[in-house]
Amino acid sequence: MSTDGRRTYYDHEGAYRAIAEKGGRGWDDHCANPQNDSYSALEAFLASPFAPARGARALELGCGGGQASLLLARAGYFATGVDFAETAIELARMNARDAGL
Repeated sequence: MSTDGRRTYYDHEGAYRAIAEKGGRGWDDHCANPQNDSYSALEAFLASPFAPARGARALELGCGGGQASLLLARAGYFATGVDFAETAIELARMNARDAGL
């Protein structure tokens, strides 16, 4: 438990603060060797016949910097991202604003 009583075993606030301080945009910027295709599986799914119809609503739990939510929004979905880490939400809002979304 943290001093404010929140459970912290899944709290990535410290990591997102470090990402933001270094000018990063999301979790991939936390890794020393970031993957360039972190979202290729999501892109492949959205291009498949199994994807929901454009205009469907999507909820991303643990959205971090919002990269998957932004990908969904660009593909025509109404995406909402939520995260426990306040700095992650700040990054997601910044990323959405910078993307014009």
